[in-house]
Amino acid sequence: MSENELIGLAFVVSAFVGFLVFYLLSHPNSHIHHKVPKVQIRWLELLPSVRITISGKVVHIHHWFGFSIILVISILIDTGILGSVFTKGFLAGGIVQGIFTPHSGKLVYKKKDND
Repeated sequence: MSENELIGLAFVVSAFVGFLVFYLLSHPNSHIHHKVPKVQIRWLELLPSVRITISGKVVHIHHWFGFSIILVISILIDTGILGSVFTKGFLAGGIVQGIFTPHSGKLVYKKKDND
């Protein structure tokens, strides 16, 4: 195998791992998702999702959105851990998984009473 083929393989494997990890951690039908503890400080929820509550509205920062920003930065900077093909693949897998999650496009919504 050539060096480029090995890099491509590493990217695909790490993307698959990223997809799987975030499927297990964030998909509403995942058993692990329901076991992640809720961490919230007033209007800021950090786990299991990042949400900010302001004036009766919830801004949901989906992992795919944050990962997209980090991936673009990693392409531009390309040094350290952000320069790793494994990091880029893992982020890409998380982005793909997040986009295919139900309600992934909804970033702002009205707060429900049980939220």
